[in-house]
Amino acid sequence: MRNFRKIFCTKSKGSVTAEFAVIMPVVVIVIGIILSVFAAVTTTIKCQNTASKVVEQLVAAQYAYNNMSTVDVSGLVYNGVNNKARWEVLQENPYVKVRIFSNVSIGPLQIIPIEVKAEAFGYIV
Repeated sequence: MRNFRKIFCTKSKGSVTAEFAVIMPVVVIVIGIILSVFAAVTTTIKCQNTASKVVEQLVAAQYAYNNMSTVDVSGLVYNGVNNKARWEVLQENPYVKVRIFSNVSIGPLQIIPIEVKAEAFGYIV
């Protein structure tokens, strides 16, 4: 029992607390960066999928009704990405291009300010 106390019970009990206090902010920052990158990747995937759906709807509306204004682009973008996403539709005959921009945030936090962009193209017949 005496050997156990000599090996594991030292008099410098405050050194562990000091080391933890120094390393903890670094660990929190690294976790924040990892979560921000993960959120950026998932938001990019959402934006790309939504842009593809919008182009698909626009091309179908142009083909069926000869009018792309029947498509609710804002509703598709808001449902697919979020309500703060920005979008633009560029019509350059015979193509249509959709761009979606969105800020990345983790819940109410925005640790690293990142904005992602997705584009999709469609050919109008």
